[in-house]
Amino acid sequence: MTWQTMYKGLVNSPETTITNNISESDTIIYVLDPARVPELPNLMTLGTGTNAETVLVTAINDNALTVQRGFQGIAKSWPAGTVIARNFTEYDHAAFKANIEELADGLNDLAGEDRTDETVKGNADALAGHLAETVQDNVHGLGDRPMVSTGDKTYYIDGTNGSDSNDGLTPATAFKTWDKARKQIPILLTHPYEIRIIGNLNETIYVPPTMMTTYLNICGDTDTASNHKVKGIKIHGCIGGSEGGSVAVRYLESSGIIEVQGSVYVVVINCNPR
Repeated sequence: MTWQTMYKGLVNSPETTITNNISESDTIIYVLDPARVPELPNLMTLGTGTNAETVLVTAINDNALTVQRGFQGIAKSWPAGTVIARNFTEYDHAAFKANIEELADGLNDLAGEDRTDETVKGNADALAGHLAETVQDNVHGLGDRPMVSTGDKTYYIDGTNGSDSNDGLTPATAFKTWDKARKQIPILLTHPYEIRIIGNLNETIYVPPTMMTTYLNICGDTDTASNHKVKGIKIHGCIGGSEGGSVAVRYLESSGIIEVQGSVYVVVINCNPR
């Protein structure tokens, strides 16, 4: 199998700015806040909109980034003050899709034409071992999330009374933070998932890139949005879905922006946006 490199994301895609004027050939970029640079090597995007340029950052020394220019988009001159961030890119989507399809092809023909019980079991064991090793090393970009769903799930978050050591499966055993719930969302979602927020949650809800054949509901635990205040909602790179929706956000009141990027069929219903 030939795997495409999958670069780690950065929660909420925080932005910084460059502090030097750069030409189209410069490969050293100085940034205002190096804490907003993701784990390297990684992609970052200069500018916004259709004229943006994605670069591959290969090294960092203090606030100086060494980059490969024009990784996607055209290398061009940028003035000091230009925004740079680890955004979800077309490359991320393409690599994500290609790796899932490669894995699916391997599963569809697990033993080849001359399959027997022994070869099926042997190949399945080999595949399981390979995935176990590469998940630990994050070769396929799985990070801290499961690869694929195994059944319908409902999780609860209670920012006041919950605990991240709980299983999150009932209101009485709710998680405390969104980050804990986020880690339960598989990269490939083939079963309906729902995440219910009890009371207020002083966090930004970030839904990471997910390929789905069904839907993910994120909602307040009552039908009154003002009972469930959050700091913001960001949905990045969610594709697929069914019945007209991939991610549905319901009964939440957001004090920050509701941002949807690189996603399809996202619906926001009965919410109080900023």
